[in-house]
Amino acid sequence: MRRFVFLLAIFAFIAMSCGPDNDTSEEPDLNPSPAEVTDNDGEEPVAEPANEGDPDPVELTASYQGVTPDTIRIGLLYPDLEAIRDLINIDHGDYGDAYQLVVDAINDEGGINGRQIETVVVGVNPIDPIAADNACVTLVDDHELFAVVGRPFEDQVLCYVELSDMAFVGGVVNSNRAARATAPWFTPGISSEREAGATVAALIAGGEFDDSTLGVVVSGADQAALDDVVKPILAAAGIRIASEAVLDTSSNDPLVINPLVETMSERFRVDGVDTVLTVDGVILNVLRGLELIDYRPRIVGNALNTARAYIRDETVRDLSVLEGAVLGGIAEQRIWWDDPEIQKCVELIEGANPGLEIFNPYTRPPDEPENLVSVYAACQEVELFARIATAAGPELTYATFVAGAYALGEFDLPGSGPTSFEPGKADGGNAVYLYFWDDSEQDLISDGVPL
Repeated sequence: MRRFVFLLAIFAFIAMSCGPDNDTSEEPDLNPSPAEVTDNDGEEPVAEPANEGDPDPVELTASYQGVTPDTIRIGLLYPDLEAIRDLINIDHGDYGDAYQLVVDAINDEGGINGRQIETVVVGVNPIDPIAADNACVTLVDDHELFAVVGRPFEDQVLCYVELSDMAFVGGVVNSNRAARATAPWFTPGISSEREAGATVAALIAGGEFDDSTLGVVVSGADQAALDDVVKPILAAAGIRIASEAVLDTSSNDPLVINPLVETMSERFRVDGVDTVLTVDGVILNVLRGLELIDYRPRIVGNALNTARAYIRDETVRDLSVLEGAVLGGIAEQRIWWDDPEIQKCVELIEGANPGLEIFNPYTRPPDEPENLVSVYAACQEVELFARIATAAGPELTYATFVAGAYALGEFDLPGSGPTSFEPGKADGGNAVYLYFWDDSEQDLISDGVPL
C-alpha cells in the first residue's frame, strides 16, 4: 500500500503541470543575492549584458567552472519513464531528444554570447533514490559543468544545489529546499506557498466561500503555509474557519490515513462544514478517505496536480468527491498549445523526427502518447537557462548568473507566461489558474484566464 500511494505522488510529479511540493517552513530568501554568491577569486561581479551595439568584440575567457572561451557545458536531467513502465504506463515522448534539440537550435542561432552549449544528458528513474544519487554523482564528479537543467523529483534537487554547490534550472522550489540551497537555483514554476496564497485570494474574489461553512485541512508538514499564508488572507476578507484539522500523513499508509479522514469528517459534519479547503498535497489523502464514506463537502484548494493524480488513478471508482470542486494550479500544457514559442518547439521536434506527431492535449486520442510534456519541459527550461545566461553577459560566473536572472525583470517564458526573479524569489512563475470540476468531462477544467 505504501508503494501504491508513493506511486500516486510520482504520477502527480510526472503528469507535469509541474505542481508545487508540500514542504514549508519559515520564509527564507528563496535564492541568494549576487553579493552572497562569490566567484573563484572572491570578487562579486554583477551581470554585464551583452551590448549588441558595441563595435568592439568582448574577449571571452574561461570565466568559471564548465565555461571556456568557446563553450558552456551543462547537464540535462530528465525522468526516465521507461524505467518505471511496468508500474506506471505513461509516455511523455523522448525527453532526452527534446532537450538536446532545443539546445541545438540555440547553438545554431549563435549560442549564448558567442559560446556554444555542450551537454551531458542523463535520464534517471524518478522513484529510485539510489539512481538519482548516482545520476547526481555522474553529472557533478565526472563532468565539469556550469549548471544542470531539468526535472528532478522532489528533494533530489538538493544533491545539486545543497550538497554539490551546482547551479540548477528547474525542479520545484519550496521554502524548505530553498533555505538549504547554497548554489544558484531558478525554476519556471511557482512555490507551494505562493500558489496557495494566490488560489485562496482568487477563491475569495470569486465568491467561492460565500454562504458556506468552511473547514480547513492541512498536513503537519504544511502547517506553516496555513498559518503564515492562508489564514491571514482569509482573516483579511472576514472569512471564519468553522473547523480545522491537521492530518499526520507521514506514514502514507491508507490504513492509517483513512481513519483520520473519517474522524475529521465526523467533526466537520458536527460543525456544519459544507466546504473544505485543502492546503497543498493533503488533498490526495482527503479524496481517498472521502471516497470510502458518504460525506460529500465541496472541495476547494490548490495542488491541482495531486488532484489529477487521483482522477487518473484507475482504482478510483467514485469521483463524486470532486463534484463542485475548484482548485488552483499553474498552467497546463494544453493552455499553452497555441503559444507561438511552444509551437516553434513542437515544429522543431517534429521536423527532426519524420513521422512523429506531437499531439494537441485537447484532441489527443487516448491511446496516443502525451508527448507534448517532454517538448514543453525542454522548451521552457532550456529557454530559461539561455535567457539567464545571456543576461549574465560574457563574463559568465555564478554571481553574474544570479544578477542576470534579476536583471531580466518580468518577461514571458514559453509555457509559463509572466515570469520574474528577485532576491527571495527563485520560483519565476507568476500565473495561477482556477480549475473547475466538469461533470461531463469528469475532469478539472480551466478557462485559461490567469489570476
